[in-house]
This record gives sequence, C-alpha cells and structure tokens, in this order.
Amino acid sequence: MRIARFVVTVVACVPFTGIGAQQAAARMPPIGSDSLASHMKGVPEGHEVHSLSRTATGYQYTERMSIPGIMTRTATVDLDTAMNVVRAQSTGVLGKRKFGSVVEYHAQRARGRATPLERAAGIEVAIDTLLPPGAFDGLALYPVLLSRPWQLGNTATIELFDTDDLSISRQTFRIVAREELQVPAGKQLAFRGELSTTQLPVTIWFSVARPHRLLKVSSANGETVLVH
Repeated sequence: MRIARFVVTVVACVPFTGIGAQQAAARMPPIGSDSLASHMKGVPEGHEVHSLSRTATGYQYTERMSIPGIMTRTATVDLDTAMNVVRAQSTGVLGKRKFGSVVEYHAQRARGRATPLERAAGIEVAIDTLLPPGAFDGLALYPVLLSRPWQLGNTATIELFDTDDLSISRQTFRIVAREELQVPAGKQLAFRGELSTTQLPVTIWFSVARPHRLLKVSSANGETVLVH
C-alpha cells in the first residue's frame, strides 16, 4: 500500500486511448519546483515539495513530504528523455519504522532492494522481476502524468509497481472535466481526472496549460493542494 501521502496511493501512466501516437509522444515535462499542503478533513497536516530538473541523460524528479509526528519521506527518480524510469530510490520513516527502496529499470526488468511496509519491520528483500509492458515505479506518478498531452475525454490504462508492498496492479485514469479551480496558489483552468485505484478512488486536478502543473489531489482521506 502506497502511503507516501494522505490521498493518493500510486500510479503510473501507459498508453492513451483516444489520442494518436504522435500526440502521445509530444512530452512536455513540468520543469521547476512546487510546494503543496496536505489537509485531513480541512485540518492542515503536512507539506510536500515536488521538483523536476534536467540532467545530462534526461530528468531527475524529487519529492519530499512530511507529516509531523507521523511520517517523512524523500523520493528521487531518474528518467530518460522519453520519461521512462531508469532508477527510483526512496527513504522514509513511519512512526519509528524505517522503510525505503532502491530499484533500477532496464527495459521491463526491475532489480534492486526494498524494505517494504507490508513486511516485518526492518526486513530487506531483493527485487528482480519482469514487469508488464508499460508498468513502472509508482514514485514517478507526477512527472510522467504531467508530461503527457492530456485533453478532455482522454483515458489511460495504468500499470503500477509498488515497492511498499511489492505489488503490481492495473488501474484507469480518465479526464472527466475542464473547470476553474481555486487553490492557495490562485485560480486556474484545470483538468479534473478520476483514478480508479485498488483502494480509495482518487481525483487529480492539473492545469490545462502545458506543461501541466499539479494543482490538487483528493480522496476520502483528505487532500493535497498547490500553495506556490
């Protein structure tokens, strides 16, 4: 179970339904850094910082989150120029329990190690598995999702590799609305997408303007919104 944030479990995007391959290839990664605030039933609980930078071989995505007294986590994902995950690493603490993973990807093979949350505390396991076509590490959710040329009505099949419980799952993401959204960072025209997860349904808003910018993520557990 991905618990890196209150509201979204994990996700990775693979081929689109409803747009051509040429459009799908027109990636536009959201270079820069954003700060977001997490809320549980309207009460501020923590914060996140997401950043994406260019490297000599592609891009590097970093995600830092903190829920004081409960959990901290830092994730770093290296991607190639086509936004394919090359390497993903995370370290975190839930209560007093440490967890994390280091995984490298070659084609569809994942190799590395993890200290999963779903195993006995402190137990490290080896990872060497062949993933389904299009599947990759869920830590790459935001940079991959936001790099795509989304339009109203687009649907994506989702393949997830979750190192928190060493699972692979298939989900669906649909763009269901284009609407104005007010967040602390201001009012923006947004796409609203619905993610059918294996757990709680998740709604994700991001800017219509490209490169797409994450604005809000929400579920029954709470929400994360863009601050600046």
